[in-house]
Amino acid sequence: MERFMISVKKQKRIFLITLKYFTISNAAIFRKGKFMTEHNLGKWHHVFDGHGKTFTINDKKVAVFNIEGKLFAFDDECPHLAGSLGSGKLEGKLVTCPNHDWQFDVTDGKCVTVDRCDDGCMVDTYPVKIENDEIILSLPL
Repeated sequence: MERFMISVKKQKRIFLITLKYFTISNAAIFRKGKFMTEHNLGKWHHVFDGHGKTFTINDKKVAVFNIEGKLFAFDDECPHLAGSLGSGKLEGKLVTCPNHDWQFDVTDGKCVTVDRCDDGCMVDTYPVKIENDEIILSLPL
């Protein structure tokens, strides 16, 4: 697949236009300035509704949650004491870390335990989708 990226910079009333040509495979996507690669995690029904499951991809642990048939994915490791969020209790859209009860919103990764979390405390989220009954997770290269 061929892609072109155009960047425009304004310097002293002159616009510099840069055209970059690059080739990426069908499995790579571009998100927030980073190339991402897709990983097949198997059948989506292996992540039960109202539960989470931890997957390891190239030594990286990612928690995937199923809320009424919609999947969400973020880092499995709680930033507090590295508890596995994938094994935490899911209530609605909040998962509770099994170590010290910090809660995270699975839709955006933000910590919602007001009296415990630092401002801006969150875990990285990742695009996840279902294609042909398979979980497809995108991670940065």
